[in-house]
Amino acid sequence: MGFSLEHGSLGDGSPHIRHAVRSDRDALIRLHRALYVDYRNHIGNASLRPLVAYRDFASVLVDDVDAMMNSRNTEIFVAELRSVLIGYVTGRTEHDPRREISKKGVVEDWFVAPTHRGHGVGRALFANLAKRFAERGCGLIESTTWSFNRAGRAAHERLGFKEIQVMYRMPLNLTYPTQT
Repeated sequence: MGFSLEHGSLGDGSPHIRHAVRSDRDALIRLHRALYVDYRNHIGNASLRPLVAYRDFASVLVDDVDAMMNSRNTEIFVAELRSVLIGYVTGRTEHDPRREISKKGVVEDWFVAPTHRGHGVGRALFANLAKRFAERGCGLIESTTWSFNRAGRAAHERLGFKEIQVMYRMPLNLTYPTQT
């Protein structure tokens, strides 16, 4: 599979969770691509790809990472094992004074290389981000995942997330049945 970034088990060492630094940029771009291209294409339905496609996705991925790294409102934690990044999580805070819980943390991206899943790396990344959200005064955490990402949905549920909203998309070039 194209998204296996690293090989081996965690048995020969524990990953180090830390904030991302500028020198992580290229590795973050690879992880970002692994999430949004390789993994999505592996688990997703090919017929849905046009509904999420970009014209120049390679540039979009680079722009995303650069924007996150340059934002004071974005946290990026990475999991590093033997000097190689094997996962990451990103998030930002939002404030809406109209809400009863007015400040929330929003998980943007959350990915662990498939060969390193099942060892608590994703949970450790999330715990660091959740701690940072709490330090920023957030009262809740919001996260989204693709509807077809069974593993991602299960990970959210294991951490105590509740499904709140479902998003639908459809192309406007369809022929619609008429009612008689």
